[in-house]
Amino acid sequence: MSRTGGRSRNREDRGLFLKDKPKIQLLNKINVLTVLAAISLYGLGYGTFLTVLPNYLSKIVDAGTNASGLMFIVFYLGITTAQLAGGPLADRSGRVTLMAGGLALYSVGMFTFSTFSLFLSLAVLFLASCGLGLFLVGSLPYLHEQAGRESRGYVSGLYYLFWGSGYFLGPIIMGYAGQHNFYAQGFKILGIIGFVLCAAILLSEKTNLSKQNYKKL
Repeated sequence: MSRTGGRSRNREDRGLFLKDKPKIQLLNKINVLTVLAAISLYGLGYGTFLTVLPNYLSKIVDAGTNASGLMFIVFYLGITTAQLAGGPLADRSGRVTLMAGGLALYSVGMFTFSTFSLFLSLAVLFLASCGLGLFLVGSLPYLHEQAGRESRGYVSGLYYLFWGSGYFLGPIIMGYAGQHNFYAQGFKILGIIGFVLCAAILLSEKTNLSKQNYKKL
């Protein structure tokens, strides 16, 4: 290869790197990585609501054949209501507040619902599904804002990659737990993970804002 051709190829490679640099830098942000981890939990929660919880309610809580229908109604009412109300809240209160509040609501629900009767369990799971809806409305625009216009398509792909990984693995993990009679413990662990990620999101955002303020000095 001639020197001219080699230099041209190097310039092209350098250009591609510079073009992708914002995307690489995005994945170096601890606040972004923390939100992506929480998105995996959101996907896991989504899959658990649709596949694991109906089975749990029908067998463990003895809700019978109505368990699947009841669970779908509770889940979709909760998540839809939260998404409709969450948009204005995200614009007014901020994305991080909505993400953290949604995760906290989901975590409380998952940690406690298995200790109640069927009716109270469904009421608590309704609140947990509201938490998932609030988290969605807060997290997607938050990542778009972190990425900037040039990387929003990339961020959308990342979002559904992490959501899909949780959605796929969650029912498998929880199903395995159920086979060994660890359903209740598994739900509580999901609640604990949610609390940890809620705190991590708040802490990482505080750190991110401190860095931004320092750069402005």
